[in-house]
Amino acid sequence: MGRIMVVEHDAILRAHMAGVLRKAGFDVEEVAGGQGALARLNEEVCPALILLGLNLQDPGMNGWEFRAALLQDPDLAHIPVCVLIDAGTEEEMAERLCAAGVLHHPVKDVQLVQMARRCTGHADPADDAE
Repeated sequence: MGRIMVVEHDAILRAHMAGVLRKAGFDVEEVAGGQGALARLNEEVCPALILLGLNLQDPGMNGWEFRAALLQDPDLAHIPVCVLIDAGTEEEMAERLCAAGVLHHPVKDVQLVQMARRCTGHADPADDAE
């Protein structure tokens, strides 16, 4: 269906989301931090979607900084990014990042798959019925 890069510092959460997306038919690459994700993208890895945890614990680059770096690079700015934000965080903050979608922690599996399908152009008409 398309490659999704999951950028999240929490290994358990990252693995869970990757597993859910793989089960839904996506090719998934897991990356722990912003610097590692940028390195992969600079190796000409071009995912259909980046799922980004904004609260990355990468000492060199948090989620906000990673997204800003993407937006400043004309070769990467076109990649859709869906951001994961903590409950209570203002969605307007995420909108400033030109996010293709916003998911709140804790993310429900069905919401994750629906967002991934919508952002990669593989929406299932049944998703609209839920």
